Amino acid sequence: MGDSRNLVVLAVVRVKPGYEEVARQELVKLIPPTNREPGCLRYQMHINVGTEYDNYMVENPRLYMFYEIWRSREDWDKHMEM
Repeated sequence: MGDSRNLVVLAVVRVKPGYEEVARQELVKLIPPTNREPGCLRYQMHINVGTEYDNYMVENPRLYMFYEIWRSREDWDKHMEM
C-alpha cells in the first residue's frame, strides 16, 4: 500500500538589494504555470509585509515565502527538475 500523504513545502527566497522589483515580477510569473503542474495542489507566494519593531511594522520587500502543497514527493521532484 502506498503512502497517501501530501508533501508540504515552505520555501524562503531572499532577494539581493537592488533587485526587488525585477524579482517580484519574475517570481509572480511562476505562480500560474506551477499551479497547473500535475500534482500541484497549492502554490502561493507571500511577501514579507512587515514585522513589528518598536510599535512599527517594518516591511522587507526582499523576503518572499512560497507555500506549496504537492500530492507526493515524486510530483515535487518532477517540479524541481523543470
